[in-house]
Formats: sequence, C-alpha cells, structure tokens
Amino acid sequence: MAGTLLIVAVPVTAGDVFELDPVTVTAPRMEVALPDYPAAVTAVGREPFAEGRGLALDQGLDRVPGLYSQNRYNQAQDLRLSLRGFGVRAPFGVRGLRAFVDGVPYTAVDGQSQLDAVDPYFVERMEVIRGPSSALYGNAAGGVIALTTLEPPPFGDELGAQILFGSYGERAQRVWGGTVEGRWRNSVTASNVEIDGYRDHSEAARRRLGVKVDRDLQGGESLRLIATFLDAPFTQDPGSLSRDEVEEDRRQANPRNVEFDAGEELEQQTGALLWRAEPNASELWEARAFVQRRDFENRLPFEGNGAVAFERYFAGVGGRHEGRGQWAGRPVHYTVGTDAEWQRDDRQRYDNDFGERGARTEDQLEQARAVGAYSQAEWEGAPGWRLLGGARIDWLRLTVDDRFDHPDPGDDFSDRHQFAETSYLAGSSYAYHPDHRIYVNAATSFEAPTLRELHNPAEGAGGFNPELDPQQARSVELGFKGGTGLRWRYDIALFDVRVEDEIVPFEKDGVTYYRNAAETRRRGVELGLEGRPVDRLKVTAAVAYGRFTFRDHVAPEEPGVAGDEQVRGNRIPGVPRAHGYLEVAWEARGGWRWSVDARAAEGVWADDRNTVRSPGYTEVGVRATRSFITAAWEARPFIGINNLFDEEYDANVRINAGPDDSLLEERRYFEPAPERTVYAGVTFYTR
Repeated sequence: MAGTLLIVAVPVTAGDVFELDPVTVTAPRMEVALPDYPAAVTAVGREPFAEGRGLALDQGLDRVPGLYSQNRYNQAQDLRLSLRGFGVRAPFGVRGLRAFVDGVPYTAVDGQSQLDAVDPYFVERMEVIRGPSSALYGNAAGGVIALTTLEPPPFGDELGAQILFGSYGERAQRVWGGTVEGRWRNSVTASNVEIDGYRDHSEAARRRLGVKVDRDLQGGESLRLIATFLDAPFTQDPGSLSRDEVEEDRRQANPRNVEFDAGEELEQQTGALLWRAEPNASELWEARAFVQRRDFENRLPFEGNGAVAFERYFAGVGGRHEGRGQWAGRPVHYTVGTDAEWQRDDRQRYDNDFGERGARTEDQLEQARAVGAYSQAEWEGAPGWRLLGGARIDWLRLTVDDRFDHPDPGDDFSDRHQFAETSYLAGSSYAYHPDHRIYVNAATSFEAPTLRELHNPAEGAGGFNPELDPQQARSVELGFKGGTGLRWRYDIALFDVRVEDEIVPFEKDGVTYYRNAAETRRRGVELGLEGRPVDRLKVTAAVAYGRFTFRDHVAPEEPGVAGDEQVRGNRIPGVPRAHGYLEVAWEARGGWRWSVDARAAEGVWADDRNTVRSPGYTEVGVRATRSFITAAWEARPFIGINNLFDEEYDANVRINAGPDDSLLEERRYFEPAPERTVYAGVTFYTR
C-alpha cells in the first residue's frame, strides 16, 4: 500500500520520467497480460480511489468505458451500476453483475450484490470484465467487478490516517496500518463516514473495519485470513420525486418517506480463508471458504407490509487449478475450477406504523443453493495468434418455506424453482503489430430471478411468480487494444447483445415486482484511453455510445393509457445512449497535484413507454493536493469541488415507479443530485 501512495505523493524533479506500467489481470480466472486477453477488460489502480472523495465507488468506476453508475448520494439504496444494460433494473444495490472483494464473492447465490461494506478509499485495485461472463462465473454475470482492498506492506511497518469534512454535514475519519514480521504479514483498515445529506431525510452513517492476515507456508504455499465488519446504524431514504416536485424544491424528501420514516439499519460480517500454492512456475492451486452474515431492517414508505427484516447467511467453498503447458507444440494456458454456495434468508415483514414496527404480516425462510463447474483454455496456435475457449455448467435451486400462521391453510406460500444452465465463451486475438491487437469473442450468459424478484404479484397468491423465467443473453464483441510505446494505452470495443426474457420491473401497490420482456437488444461502442502526452500531464478518458432497445415487449395498461401497448423500438429505461468521463491531472514540481474531471451523460427514459425523461447533464469537478514530506512522515492536505458549475441533474431514476393510480408523467421517478459541493481534509502517512 505505502509504495503506491508514495509514488503518487513524491514531488517530481526535472530528471523524473513518467511511464505507464504494464498491466496484468486475474478477473478472467487466470493471470494474463491485459492486452493479450481477447475480451474487454479494464484495470483501475490505486490513484483514483486514494485521490477521490471516498463517498462512493463511482470515483474509480467512472474510468471504465460503458459502466454507468447512479445513486451516489442515497446511502439507503447503495450505488446502482449498469454495464451494457445489465444491472439497470436494480432498485438498490448491484444486479446483473458479479462482484468480488479480495477474491471473496459479494454476489449472493440468487444474484444480488451489495458493496456497501467496501470503503472506496481503501480500494487498491479494480478489474472489470465488461461483457457477459457466465462461462466463468455463472448466474448474473453480465459483467464482473473484482476489487482488491489495501494489502499488507511488502516490508516494514506503516501507518496512515485521514480526516475529511464536506458540504451538507459530510465528515469522515479513516485509519490504516500494516506490519511484516517473518512469515507473517497483516493489514488493518477502519473508517467512520457520516453525512447529513443534501436532501431532507437523508442522514446516514457507516462504520467499517477490515483485517487481512497472511502466513507464508512451506513449498510456495500461503494462507490468508480475511475479516470485514460493517455497521450502518441509521440510513435515511429521502425517496423519489415527480418532476413538478423537483422543480418546486429539489432538496425536499418524498412526503411519504418522511411520514413512514423510510430508511434502513444493517450490520454485516464476513470471514474468509484463502489458500494458495505455486509448486512450480507453471502451476497454481487456489481454494477458498467464506461465510457472510447480513442483518438488515428496512422501512418502506407505506403501511401494509411496509417494514422488512431479514437475517442472511451466505457461505461457500471453491477451488481452481491454473496451469501452463503445450499442445501441438504450442503454448497453452488453462484453468479449471468449481464453486458451491448457499444462501439462507430468514425474512419477516411487518406493517409500518409510521416508522414503528407494527403487526407481523409475513414470516418465511428463503434459500438458494448453487453448484458450478467451469474450464477455460487459451492456446497460442501461431506467433501473434491466441484462441480462447471456455464453458460452465450451473445448477441453481431457489426455495421459499412459509412459516406464517395463516387463518386459511390454502394461503401457504411455500414454493421452489430449479434451474440448470450451460454457458459458453469462445474468442480469438491477433497481434498485427507488436503494440496493437485485434480480438473477437462470442459468449452466452443467463440471469435467474433473485428470491426477491420472484415474489408473486398476483392478488391473494403467494409463493414464487410462475410466469417469471431466467433471462438469456447472447453476445458478440469485436475489439482493438494497444498503445504507443510507454505513453498511451487505448481500448476500443464494439458489442451486440441480444437478451431473451429480459427481466424488467414494475410497481404495484407501492411494491416493486418483475416480469419478462420477450426480447431486447444492446449495441454499442466503448473507448478507453489513458496516457501522458508530457511527463507531468496525465489524461484518462472513457466514452460509450449505444442503442439499448426493446425488440418485443408489451407494456401493461396504465392509468391514462388505453390498454396494453407494444413498445418495440423503445429505449430500455435507465440507460443513457451516450455517457463518458474525462480527467486531466497535472503533477507539478514541489508536491502539487491539480486535477479537473468531467462526467457527462445523455438523458434517460424513466419508463418502458418512453413517456418521461430525465435530462442529460455534465458535471465538472476540481481537486488540488500538496505533499509535505519529512524523513519520518508525510502530510497531504487536499481540497475539492464537485459539480463546480451547479448543474441540476438527477442522481438516480427509479424505473417504472408508482404510485399506481397516477398518470405516468406525475409519478415519482427522480432523485435530485446535490448542487455545488466542497470537501477538504488532510492525509498523514508514516515513512
């Protein structure tokens, strides 16, 4: 950790030369050089996370072409991510993408991911596979996000601390450290982040603790213990507003959210044990076992069934073997592995008695079990040529056991669903120049409904929704990767994804349910660029343009709309046609670093009928830091401004929102973003 931080902080001199480091990635489930792998993969290092505000992971995710983030400012809903349209329907958290933190799955068995236990400041590295990856990871792998948090130091001891204050009552305190002693290495991170919030009823607090302990064993083996803790004692949800309400007062909360004290409290603990062995230069063995507990309470803005509580246990084991050899006299690189995971949700619902828990209305045990096996091989069939193939088979079982004492035994909601899916990946790349490569791949993927998405919307019916099926995707990708010497790197990807039985949300009686759209299509192009035109100037850009449309989908009858409507050709709501990020950073002499960044997105539709639209925006931020260094310590004060020009835009759009008895244009889709925000603080390191 300290080495990376010091590289950023040390003042430059006339003799310094800046170059882009070579990059290897492991998210494809084997260690490969980034330019060689025939798929769209992005790696982001420590710098944007260490230099950013630390409120949400978007400060690093914005650098990934095609990855669109919403909801940075509503802590009760967590960051919402979509990648090539996957994940856009999530009302909260991450959906449609597989997430890993330090090699430990953070996507539950049913496909829902939560990343609120990760403090963005402590992310050391992020890798993102930008296309469907079920052949590697199984259910809900429309893409993969793999985060690595701060590692133990390579040698010696280290200690750091940070304090931060910002607009709207934002305050954060962070400490971290690590030691090395013989064969033992460890690191500890801890943080407390609180904010009063830009909008009414948006106060939140999160406290996090992370521990890593490494032990080197004999024969090239190592063992790692990971423990993380999250405590969020209060997180208020201001809710969404209609366009008229936004124009009247963008800082107000939804009145019903205030009336019913909408928000959540949660605790989460994760423990994992990871074993790794490299008996020789051509073999790698890995195994993991983990368990996670999540204790969650949520108050929704309505009375009946408006309070939710569940205790989740999520556990699993997995292992893989990676090897290198030869086939037909040419190099081959392969990996094989298995995963087995289990999820148990002890869920209750109650009436929300204006912020207090009322009578119990639901008591059920929801479980998900999954087993998967996969293999992948890359063969260098000729100089410059690489061929890739992979496959995976998954078995998934979802069950619900109704334990509520119903007056009528016929109201029992117990049910079960089972799925068996096979996914494939094939690709090829060719280095037509030592610094440039072209690749093509094709993949299939699937996404089963989560336990929550399977809730039955039929009046008086329980159990799972019998009409909701997994969505199936077929993807084709063409790309170019390369660079110009050690100064520039680029990545261009063109994609075409067709999804059958796309799972889309709708609201009924204040509750979000899900249905299948017959078919959707996503086509687009993504461009990533990173470079140093001169030694002290660094430029980072990520741009995406695409068409995300319904090919066959019937929107149901709505108030003020005459009957059902075929919306073929309409754009999928919540996904901008174009969005991008640009940062320019100047590393001056004397320890100064100045940066300017801009995030821009075209407007998005809020409903399947494309009736109501959230306008596009461009948000500009600036930041300055200064390093003061002695032989024993380093101090780095910083100041930044987000939304420098007071752009008014929506931080989040709730797709197909209610209430049910309102006209489409009157519904509460929008969560306004803050206006100009200032933050400042200081970071200390021991040397």
